[in-house]
Amino acid sequence: MSGWYIKRDDQITGPFSREQLEEFVAAGEVIESDLIRQEAARDF
Repeated sequence: MSGWYIKRDDQITGPFSREQLEEFVAAGEVIESDLIRQEAARDF
């Protein structure tokens, strides 16, 4: 299982599970300008 990170402005939060990330998106807590990456990825 890989963790997911969210970057908004200069703040990075996570790791989150895929299920958590999907819940954030469904609730409108992730906005279009947020950057998302998997734990194994080097860059957003």
